[in-house]
This record gives sequence, structure tokens and C-alpha cells, in this order.
Amino acid sequence: MGHENRRWPSNRTRHNANWGNDTNVFQTDDRPPPFRPRISWVTVLTLLVVWSGVVYVSYLAIDVALNWMASNSSTVLQTGKNAGDTLGVGKEVSATIDRLKNAGFLEQSFMFLRKALVPAVVLIWALGAICIVVLPKLLAKIR
Repeated sequence: MGHENRRWPSNRTRHNANWGNDTNVFQTDDRPPPFRPRISWVTVLTLLVVWSGVVYVSYLAIDVALNWMASNSSTVLQTGKNAGDTLGVGKEVSATIDRLKNAGFLEQSFMFLRKALVPAVVLIWALGAICIVVLPKLLAKIR
């Protein structure tokens, strides 16, 4: 109950004549301390730099992909409209595509995605950085 790693001196009782003659009544076990992996701050800083690089590259990839999609959306719509006209799909499809192009719906949706994903990337980076910094302390307390 709280003193599992301590033991009384070998088979002594209160009635023994040598009770109290030892300088250290509670002796620690002869076992070595449990293995606790120590993570240095250099490792933590290295992981933070690597994590920041990974998140920055993903941010650049998202930015490039959304720019490419926004700039090519009208071309893709026009190609789809031409294919629909060639196959004789109908005037309704052409009218809908013209309305989409005129309203700039696709460009606006890609801009919305860009505005929503940038804070999401920053939030993911911050959560990962907090985990990298706190994880060594949690590991030390668990073991």
C-alpha cells in the first residue's frame, strides 16, 4: 500500500534485540530502476523542424492544386459543354454550364476551399507540435 518498493529489515521484529540499530530502516530493493527512455530536447526540436517541413510542403501542395483547379475549371466546363453538344445531350446542360461559368461558382468554391484549408493546416500543425513537445513528459510519467 504505497511502500511496495521498500522492505523491512530482514526478519526483524520489535521484540528482536537488534531492532533500531540499523541506520537505514527502510531499504530500497536491489533491483535497478525501471528503464525510462529519455528523449532529449535536441530530438524534440528536430522532430518539430521535420513536422513543420512536412506541414509546409502539404500547404504548398494544397495551394498549388487549388490554384490549378481554379484556373482550369472554366476550360474543363467548356470541354464538357462541347462534348455534351456533340453527343446531343440537350440545351439544358449547356444552359446550366453557361450559368455556372457566368456566376463563377467553381472559382468561388475553390477560393472558399483555400480559405478553409489554410487555417486547418495551421491547426493541424499546432496540434502536432503540441503533441511532439508534450509526449516526452507523458512517457516519463507513464513508466
